[in-house]
Amino acid sequence: MLMDAFILRVKLLFPSTFLLWIILTSSFTIPVVLSKTDSRQVSSLNNMYQYLKPSSKLDGWKKDGGDPCGDDSWKGIKCSGSDITEIDLSGLGLSGSLGFQLDKLEKVTYFDVSKNNLKDNVPYQLPPRTKHLDLSGNQFSGTVPYSISQMADLKYLNLNHNKISGSLSDMFGQLTKLTEMDLSFNAISGSLPQSFKSLSSLSKLHMQNNQFTGSINVLADLPLDDLNVANNQFTGWIPDELKDIKKLETGGNSWSSGAAPPPPPGQKSKPHTRRSGKEPKSGLGAAAIIGIILGVLVLLILIIVLFSKKRSSPSSHFLEEDRFSQRQRFTPLSSQELSSGTRGNMREDFRVIVVSSQSCNNLLNVKFHPSIPHNSCNPLVAPSRFSIKDLGNLHYFLGVEVIRSSDDIILSQANYINEILSAELMSYCKSAKTPMSNSELLKLNDGADLTDATRYRRVLGRLQYLSFTRPDISYAVNKLSQFMQSPSDLHWKAAKRVLRYLRGTIQFGLRVSPNFDFNLHMYSDADWAGDLTDRSSTSGYIMFLDRNPISWSSKKQKIVARSSTEAEYRAVASALAELLWVT
Repeated sequence: MLMDAFILRVKLLFPSTFLLWIILTSSFTIPVVLSKTDSRQVSSLNNMYQYLKPSSKLDGWKKDGGDPCGDDSWKGIKCSGSDITEIDLSGLGLSGSLGFQLDKLEKVTYFDVSKNNLKDNVPYQLPPRTKHLDLSGNQFSGTVPYSISQMADLKYLNLNHNKISGSLSDMFGQLTKLTEMDLSFNAISGSLPQSFKSLSSLSKLHMQNNQFTGSINVLADLPLDDLNVANNQFTGWIPDELKDIKKLETGGNSWSSGAAPPPPPGQKSKPHTRRSGKEPKSGLGAAAIIGIILGVLVLLILIIVLFSKKRSSPSSHFLEEDRFSQRQRFTPLSSQELSSGTRGNMREDFRVIVVSSQSCNNLLNVKFHPSIPHNSCNPLVAPSRFSIKDLGNLHYFLGVEVIRSSDDIILSQANYINEILSAELMSYCKSAKTPMSNSELLKLNDGADLTDATRYRRVLGRLQYLSFTRPDISYAVNKLSQFMQSPSDLHWKAAKRVLRYLRGTIQFGLRVSPNFDFNLHMYSDADWAGDLTDRSSTSGYIMFLDRNPISWSSKKQKIVARSSTEAEYRAVASALAELLWVT
């Protein structure tokens, strides 16, 4: 009887036990599915793998697909769930570059590729939420990418022992959590940006063996415990606030001798303070209260004086102003105008215009008369009349980098080109030899409508700004700008060709030589009936002061030319108008 009851109980429990076993087994298989790596992050590592050499040192890495957070084991990769959180490839002897999809690694907080032989520019797009970024001990070139300004969680930044050049952009305003930064042993130039003042958590800063200029006053209020600015080109005085730092290296600079100038009125020099757990006491001191009272009294006196002046007679006020001021009365412009004969004689004495034609180009020579003392400028005139402050050599201004050598100056927008290529994911595209194909005839409503017209307009706007220092793309940019309203896929293809051309000529720029004579040379040309929509022609010219380009243009003619000769004459006319305006 007991045996029958036991068998019956087992029979009743067996189906439920089997069902429970299935549920538990299924529950254990669910995490395996969820732990598969995010596809965007895998794609970024696949792209990175294609540019890193040799691939034999990246155990487990794959060119396509893979699951570094699942069953696969990838060298230097750590995950949390289905997200990649750490990449540590330090000291593996890798070469090549890092690819151009690092911005997809949105969960990576630790990124270390130090002590390798990686080259090319520092990637513009880096993991956006990185807290630890170490690119030191490589051969990276270019400039410090502006995308670092968006890494609000960054605590550690190390770029030492590379070939980074250019100046630092004003990009440190949001890096309030940064505690250590090392930019040493590079070729970074220019002055320290004012946004350094926002680095409120910075305790260690190494910038030795660079080409920094200017003063280091911007570092005065930072809570630094370790500062090394040795072997640069810093000038001025070392702020008193920095002299109490435990580890301070300042040798190899051009510091000013003697006592430092006093602080501005109303500002007291304060000693260097380090972070502590004690908060300063709030409340106003006796000196502050006295200062407020005195300020209120001065303000009342000024109001009384102004009110009394308003009540005085206007005529006497103006007479006193004329009597005590040294300004001269305004002279009407008509009394200073020259007659047409006088202007003609001056123009004849000051320049001689010789126009000669060379095939389809037109060369205009403007030679200044020998009587003009253009080389006899007195350098003492300006300082004697105006207050001038020497700001030093210009290195970087509005996206234009000034590269100096012993013989000339190069105006380059290489950093701006890198930003454009990175934004369009074309940093590693195949380069083109020319900005536009001669056989490609573009016209309105040609091809399929572009789905993202805003992208086309954004790229053309950037290219228009780039043409300030790249006259070689002026014609192509002018042509593509005619289709801003309704761009097609063919127009976008032509715009990408310009980007491919820039990829191969990224170091091109304007060469300006300081040794020149005052001769103007102008070349002009015309593209007759090049617009297939309305058959308008395009004029183009470029003007040189000796060997230095100073003005250029590529513009669509407003009137349809009936012949190539007429189009050429219109191009010459627009060139002459610019020439007369310059001279």
